[in-house]
Amino acid sequence: MQTFVGPGALRNRALHFTLTTGGELPVGVHAQYGRALNFVLWFLNSEFREGTSGNIRDLVEEVIENLTTEVGEIDDLVTARMETIAAELDGADVCVECPHCRQPALMLSAGASARCAFCLWTPTDGRAAAEEYFDVVQGISRYETVTHGGTWPIDDCVWCNEAALVADIDQLRVPTSATDALHCDGPARAYWGCFNCGETAGRTAIDRCARCDAVTEMGSDTGTPICANCFAEILRSD
Repeated sequence: MQTFVGPGALRNRALHFTLTTGGELPVGVHAQYGRALNFVLWFLNSEFREGTSGNIRDLVEEVIENLTTEVGEIDDLVTARMETIAAELDGADVCVECPHCRQPALMLSAGASARCAFCLWTPTDGRAAAEEYFDVVQGISRYETVTHGGTWPIDDCVWCNEAALVADIDQLRVPTSATDALHCDGPARAYWGCFNCGETAGRTAIDRCARCDAVTEMGSDTGTPICANCFAEILRSD
């Protein structure tokens, strides 16, 4: 016989499991947990609040009230954490959303691997970090992209040669020290970012080779972009 488990019991079980599997919750887990509770609040409100009565309605109202209080406390924790790391985030070249805690705190800075100031995630593999960013944050998987004939948007980095260069990164925090744009335009936003060496660049700083489609740094001229390998091949053929 199937036993019905009420939303209050489900919430208590989830909370017990979350709090007892790893000791005190890391701040990044708090943020994810808050997102999950927000979804539960939405679900209870849209699916259970209307059309119920009596004890079930009272139970739903009680759970919503408890969850609202808990979500508020978690939001306060996240806000306080973001204020604490604000200076560190301002020192980064670019900040994007972290696939682990989903906060705009994954820092890309020249000469350093990607690192999240919020949940302290420090990936050891830039290639894997770039793929996780696309999978979790952008919702793009390698398998589905290749299966449907799309172009996988991670390339070999023009600076470190690691397959961790991401195109069209979603820059969520513009550094206050940016000076590579006209004053009237504001700080230039990064388009390219390497999750291995931390280098970033605007859209026009890197292009794709007209012969092989590999990414290549643009030179000072405005001619057709040609990568070093294709350029060397052209010289050999002349």
